[in-house]
Amino acid sequence: MLLEFKKSFRDVDNVLYDWMDSSSSDYCVWRGLTCDNVTFNVIALDLKGNRLSGQIADEIGDCSSLKSLILKNNQLIGPISSTLSQIPNLKILDLAQNKLIGEIPRLIYWNEVLQYLDLSYNLLTGEIPFNIGFLQVATLSLQGNQLSGKIPSVIGLMQALAVLELNENLLCGHIPPELGKLTDLFDLHVANNNLEGPIPDNLSSCTNLNSLNVEGNKLNGSIPYAFERLESMTYLDISNNRITGSIPSSLGDLEHLLKLNLRKNRLSGYIPAEFGHLRSVMEINISNNGLSGLTPQELGQLQNWSPCKFL
Repeated sequence: MLLEFKKSFRDVDNVLYDWMDSSSSDYCVWRGLTCDNVTFNVIALDLKGNRLSGQIADEIGDCSSLKSLILKNNQLIGPISSTLSQIPNLKILDLAQNKLIGEIPRLIYWNEVLQYLDLSYNLLTGEIPFNIGFLQVATLSLQGNQLSGKIPSVIGLMQALAVLELNENLLCGHIPPELGKLTDLFDLHVANNNLEGPIPDNLSSCTNLNSLNVEGNKLNGSIPYAFERLESMTYLDISNNRITGSIPSSLGDLEHLLKLNLRKNRLSGYIPAEFGHLRSVMEINISNNGLSGLTPQELGQLQNWSPCKFL
């Protein structure tokens, strides 16, 4: 079965030289494989960064003991095999940085034990399947594809989700307010899409949020004042949108903030003096807005801040 899997690849660097059909060959020592110490079943397959080309063979679905499949950073083509849903114990699936095409198979979301799914930087098209909400992964990375349609609101049901990366696609519609139910969410990146509407106030309920990037969309409305509740935030990028209103003084309560980017919006009013409370901040970018007034003198008290980083 593994040799059939090998046949589906073009191995230009001969990295799978020890994968051979021989009575003396111990497949548990083959490059990229990890076996269970008791059953000797293959539980992990890690062939990242080997310039492998070709398609992922359907035979991969016969690896019933597989827990980890990592094929990132190769040159794999074709669609994602729906037989991956037949692997009952698969916890890690990483197919990032290839040339995979087609839609995300709906069957892939029948796996109830999957914890990590990375399909980023491929050529995937179509919409994000609605039944993605059945997954309970901690990481869902679909960035850098050509996905279209709306962000499914059922993502708000994925209670284990810590990292959600949907940036650099063709997604449209609103940011679902249901994402505010993801209390364990750490990173939320939806930058460089065609999203519109306001930034949901509900995101302030994601109190563990460390990084929020919504840059490069068509978002409007104001910056939620309730963002003061995001006390763990270190990186906030709302730049290159259509945000209006004043900068909430409550952003000055984000004491762990390292980088704040609000450039190229339609903000008005004054620069909050409360920015002087951002003791950790290293860069503030509020350029290309309609702000007025002087730079608050309180900013001169910041230890890590310098005028050259206040853009």
